[in-house]
Amino acid sequence: MKVGIYNRYWATMGGGEKHVGTIAEVLLSEGYEVDLIRVGPVDEVEFCQRMNLQLDKARWVEWPALSCTELAPMSAGYDLFINSTYCSSMISQAAKSIYLVFFPHELVEGSRVPRFLQRAAGRLNRDGFPRLARIANHARKVVRGLAAKEMRPFIDSYEVPLANSDFTAAWVERRWARNADVLPPPIDTERFAGIDLASKKKVILSVGRFFAGGHNKKHLELIRAFREMYDAGMVPEDWEYHLAGSVHADTAKHREYFEQVNELARGYPIKIMGNLGARQLLEEYSNASIFWHGAGWGESETSEPEKLEHFGMTACEAMAAGAIPIVVPMGGPKEIVTDGVDGFHFRDAADLRQKTRYLMELHGTDAQIELAERARKSVAKYASSNFHAGFMRILRGR
Repeated sequence: MKVGIYNRYWATMGGGEKHVGTIAEVLLSEGYEVDLIRVGPVDEVEFCQRMNLQLDKARWVEWPALSCTELAPMSAGYDLFINSTYCSSMISQAAKSIYLVFFPHELVEGSRVPRFLQRAAGRLNRDGFPRLARIANHARKVVRGLAAKEMRPFIDSYEVPLANSDFTAAWVERRWARNADVLPPPIDTERFAGIDLASKKKVILSVGRFFAGGHNKKHLELIRAFREMYDAGMVPEDWEYHLAGSVHADTAKHREYFEQVNELARGYPIKIMGNLGARQLLEEYSNASIFWHGAGWGESETSEPEKLEHFGMTACEAMAAGAIPIVVPMGGPKEIVTDGVDGFHFRDAADLRQKTRYLMELHGTDAQIELAERARKSVAKYASSNFHAGFMRILRGR
């Protein structure tokens, strides 16, 4: 069977690319012929190294940088077409098709109308105009309904919408009126199995791509929180805060954001590490005692869910490595971390400081190791072997 996997953003090397890249790895191991479809350049060697994937038998195929409508006929050459491109409305023409949904986009062109109405409803409610808020919400539902009807050929060209979390699946049903199968991304739990939990260092770690806007990882807010702790004398001696992730340098906005991150960290025990290789990142996970995950901090789960973390692969990787997570309890991380059991939730800077200080005081104790063990065990369900079996079950069941 010939499989085409379409992703316009391979070069970002984020969690979504790891997710779909692992699907490619699974299919190759099952004897499928796999094309990795790109639009624009990708450093294939760096991609496989950073993503820790074995894709030697896959073929990289470049499509022209055209619209979804113009590219759609090219999907007809595949027995199975997997679209993993965020915001793509391509109508698949393959014999069988899967849409890997990192998060469902609005079906209205530009998605501005329903978002505007949703934000307006929220403001009207807060300002004491519930009747006007209900009118705005009704208008939003009407617009969405009309858009969904117009876009049914796109939605229905995929037999399987495959969501990365229950949170994403709920929004697929809400925005696309489709039930999605849920297949969380794989976590290389075996890769972290040899980490000695008793040798953890005094390090707080955050891992996430450095980019501005959208669902960015709130690096600036997290750095400010650490600075406030440090300035208030709440950071014990020798503790450091490390931030790692791939750097988006394709626009001035993203470059300026990364410069801001570095500038804000200057003068404090904070290390900014861009574009680490897989081995270096593993070392960071191995050393870290605490993991901060800030995506979604200060955002609305209902009005702009795109800005939340839709799953949270790095939080899972940290937990597999025995780093105790402190996360925003919205979106995917809310499903991953059980507050007080295998990590902690935080809602504001004071809450983050308090729970971090508590974990700092546990460092080097049996209580820290016990909590780290619980974190490790809780993400075992996301192991790559379970992902392999789950994906093939979905594929064969359809």
